[in-house]
Amino acid sequence: MKFRTISAVLIFVFASFCAMAEDFATVLHKAENGDTYAMHEIGVVYANGEGRPQDYAEAFKWFEKAAYGGQHNAMYSLAIMYKFGQGRDVDMVKALAWHALAAKYIPKNADEWFIPRAKVDMYLRRPGEIAAQLSTSEQERAAQLYAELATKIGVPESAKGMPIQQP
Repeated sequence: MKFRTISAVLIFVFASFCAMAEDFATVLHKAENGDTYAMHEIGVVYANGEGRPQDYAEAFKWFEKAAYGGQHNAMYSLAIMYKFGQGRDVDMVKALAWHALAAKYIPKNADEWFIPRAKVDMYLRRPGEIAAQLSTSEQERAAQLYAELATKIGVPESAKGMPIQQP
């Protein structure tokens, strides 16, 4: 009896998960029609090689489109690609600018974070960790790039200062 109950619960959970999961074609269609969250998800598929060959150039393309649409996870993903040279040369200045934008754009709801606090802390901490590895002139270039990117993204008021928490 206990085994059947556990089995039934596991089957229900698995079925629910499968019903919620969208196939690649559906997510790609959403991404191609401007859904920035879907764009990020397509980038993740290509970056990780999930059901598709790993393709950093394709991942970068989708992350960049989503980031310019204001999607904070895509900004973070671009920063990681620059930091580790995934499909790009390592560029810590660009990594810092994108990490700072991700920290600035992480969503809030009525001034309360509605995503896990650990993720928020990670997003806020990364710019300081990267900045600590850079020279003053590199930090200044990152701040200039941050302001330019923020303006391109469409929220110029966020360009007033690059958020950096010291590690």
